[in-house]
Amino acid sequence: MNPPSDSKALDRIRLALIGMQAGIRRCIRTQISRAEAGSLSQVREESPSDTIYAIDRDCESILLDHLNALARDFPIVVIAEGVHGDEPLPLPEGTREEECRYRILVDPIDGTRMLMYDKRAAWSLAGVAPNRGPGTTLADIELAVMSELPTSKQICADTIWATRDSGTRGWRENLSHGSRRAWRPTPSRATDLSHGFAQFTKFFLGRKPLLAELEEEAFKALGAFEKEGRCLVFEDQYLSTGGQIYELLAGHDRFQADLRAAVRRLNQPDSPPPGMACHPYDICVELIAREAGIEVTDLEGNRLACSLDTTSEVDWIAYANPEIRARLAPVLGRVFREHGLV
Repeated sequence: MNPPSDSKALDRIRLALIGMQAGIRRCIRTQISRAEAGSLSQVREESPSDTIYAIDRDCESILLDHLNALARDFPIVVIAEGVHGDEPLPLPEGTREEECRYRILVDPIDGTRMLMYDKRAAWSLAGVAPNRGPGTTLADIELAVMSELPTSKQICADTIWATRDSGTRGWRENLSHGSRRAWRPTPSRATDLSHGFAQFTKFFLGRKPLLAELEEEAFKALGAFEKEGRCLVFEDQYLSTGGQIYELLAGHDRFQADLRAAVRRLNQPDSPPPGMACHPYDICVELIAREAGIEVTDLEGNRLACSLDTTSEVDWIAYANPEIRARLAPVLGRVFREHGLV
């Protein structure tokens, strides 16, 4: 069994991951500026976890270069979408998995589909846990880092991190001249959803009518339709789990529920399920949200504790603050039970 992480080691890892994500950002900005229309959306591989596009593959060497350098100080197990066949990769090469001190779960580009068309920022995500073997879970993560991968017209990008029990911090960097200023999370303090953004994830085809029915049933019970001719709740289908977490951190969104895994499990042969669900690497930075005061749970209100792998399917719910959770969670529980989701 490896010893618990210490703050100095985690800080060194934090800086290394920030450097890795900055390298990925530079690579992508270069790709976007030089790419011919449609070239970044070419399919390179169908991995066990997701489709790997040209924009994903071109950044893989940067990820591995940085993690190999980090592994010279701390032997690590890398678990990343599209890397090493989606299987755990011990580094340095030749190290046995049980000899490694940390497990690092990485999503190099979360939001590939938007970024390869230069539509909206994606995010690079990483979560770090002490190596407790294959039984290591999301609940073991002690450090999480996320960096914005901006579109070509953006001149600023945010980098955010959290260490367990130490809060959430970050900076906003001007990419034109490299200056930085502190960034702090400001989750919404609203106690209901009125005139705010709140949504169930449904950005992929498959059982959208059911997801919309669940959403409207829950929000109706909370008064979303009380004023005829008025829209009291808005939605934003940000096609990136990291991006959804960011919108909660920034105070833009009050509530987010991703039920795709549960909906995929339903026995509805006449209704094609969503093409994919959230995976552990998509939600590996939920520590950042929790350290900022956002409440993140599974469908039954428990802490997320999925395995650190690339193929498990994860349901998650995030409430901007405890008051919103107290108002929504009982209603959601009833709706989920009535529809056989729990």
